[in-house]
Amino acid sequence: MPPPLWMVTDGLRLVGPVTTTALVHHVTEGRVPEHCVVRSSTTREWRALDRIREVRAARDALYRRGQRTLREAALDSTQTLLRLSDGDEALELGLQAAALELGADVGFVHVFESSHRAVTRIAFGEGTNGRIGCPLRDADLLMHVARTHCLALGDAGAGHAFRVAASRLGGRMGGIRGVAMVPVIGRRGVAAMIELGRSDRIFRAADAGVLRRVAGSVVKRLVPR
Repeated sequence: MPPPLWMVTDGLRLVGPVTTTALVHHVTEGRVPEHCVVRSSTTREWRALDRIREVRAARDALYRRGQRTLREAALDSTQTLLRLSDGDEALELGLQAAALELGADVGFVHVFESSHRAVTRIAFGEGTNGRIGCPLRDADLLMHVARTHCLALGDAGAGHAFRVAASRLGGRMGGIRGVAMVPVIGRRGVAAMIELGRSDRIFRAADAGVLRRVAGSVVKRLVPR
C-alpha cells in the first residue's frame, strides 16, 4: 500500500494532498490551526487532527519535552538559590531540588532537634503542610537509619519502615509507591533527613547519587566555613 496523503481544511480553504511527514511537521510548527480537520485523499471522511496517530504521537512528544524543559528551568533556579542560601532556607531548597530532579510528588525535611527527637519542619507537595510541627515516633525506623548516616530507598510495600513513611508522605491521598530518605550530616552528626515519595514508581539505585549530592550541597550551607 502507498503511504497515505492528506487533505487539510479550516472550513474555508483546502490544502493538499500532503504526506504524513509534512502534515506532522506543519502541525508541530504551529502552521495548522487547531480547528482544522483532515481526510485521506482516498476517502471523504473528515477527522480531527488528534485522530491521526502520527500527529497525536508528535504532540505528546512535544508536551513531554515542554514539561521536562519547565522542570529543568525550575531545577536550575532552585540549585542557584541553594548556593546562596543558608539555614532553614537551604533545607527547603534542598528538598525542592531533590524532588524536582527525581520527579518526587511529595517530600519532607525532618530536623533533629536533639539526638533522640526529629520534627517535621518543611514540606513539599500537595496535602503535606498538615504535618509541619509533628515529631516522628521514637520507633520510626527511617529516623534510626538516618542516625547511622545511611540513606534508604524502598518500595512502599516492601517493609514496615517504608509503609510507615509512605503513609506519612501520602497522607489521606495515599498512592505512594516509592520512598527515599537521605540524612544531612553536619559536623555534630545528623542535622536533618530529607524524605521523598513517588506515586508512579519506586526510586532506583542510581537515584542515591542525586540524593547524596543534594544533601552535600545543603550541609555546605549549614556548616560555617
